[in-house]
Amino acid sequence: MGRGIAGQKPFKMLVANLKHGSDPSKGESGNPQIIRKTYTTQNFIEVAGKGIPKEGKDGKTPGTGVRMGHLVQGNVAPTFTVVVNSAVGTISTTQPTELIMGDYVIVSHVDFVVVNGDVNTTATNLATTIGTDTPFTAIAIGDTVTVSLPTGLEYNSMYTKVTGPNAGDYTMSQVVEGEPYIGPAIIG
Repeated sequence: MGRGIAGQKPFKMLVANLKHGSDPSKGESGNPQIIRKTYTTQNFIEVAGKGIPKEGKDGKTPGTGVRMGHLVQGNVAPTFTVVVNSAVGTISTTQPTELIMGDYVIVSHVDFVVVNGDVNTTATNLATTIGTDTPFTAIAIGDTVTVSLPTGLEYNSMYTKVTGPNAGDYTMSQVVEGEPYIGPAIIG
């Protein structure tokens, strides 16, 4: 099930820090100096049932949670790649090979033509199908299809997987995070 991300308003805290370490051998002058710093962060709450399916760095689908950090603004699209390792003209009608991209499933031999023995043309056909059947853009260069996703926090950890009897024909990478993203808190 998908999860949407809702960001709360950033908040600032005052934090006391120590400058330099303590050196008791110097007497009073060896005490650390107390300085004050600000710590700005915000909470990002995942809302169940909203958004797209997610995948963690370990390849597992995590439950909903709250992330803390600071929103790093930008407009860089997250991406992932699909490499066509083999183009075999046979089809398993009982259990097709599926390429899962969030809420979208593309089935080989059904949604795009697999040209027997030609990985480059098969990759081009796959890129065309991704570009027309999903809100993503895809470009094929040789046997590799690079897929660009819309910008936004939800797509930075989108679930990607290849499954089925000929899953070895395709290698799908995890999503490379784009911007905006949840970065570290600001300490100033």
